[in-house]
Amino acid sequence: APGPKPANPEFSSGPCKKHPGFSITSIPTSSLGRSHRSKLGKERLKFAIDETKRMLGIPDDYLVGIVPASDTGAYEMAMWNMLGA
Repeated sequence: APGPKPANPEFSSGPCKKHPGFSITSIPTSSLGRSHRSKLGKERLKFAIDETKRMLGIPDDYLVGIVPASDTGAYEMAMWNMLGA
């Protein structure tokens, strides 16, 4: 069984606590449980990539990729860059 709840009601699993008044109901859930291969998943990934490029001022002829946040993903990106693929 899970242990006791944290004393701070704004506890979060992330690096910072939730803001006071946070409610899970304020988060859109239309893409939850959808595969990244679904039409909606692909649209969301394209949007995230396009916005990343726009916000960071990345040139149009550069590519942005979203990969797993793991050593495997980092190694794969390093290998693609070093091999020039």
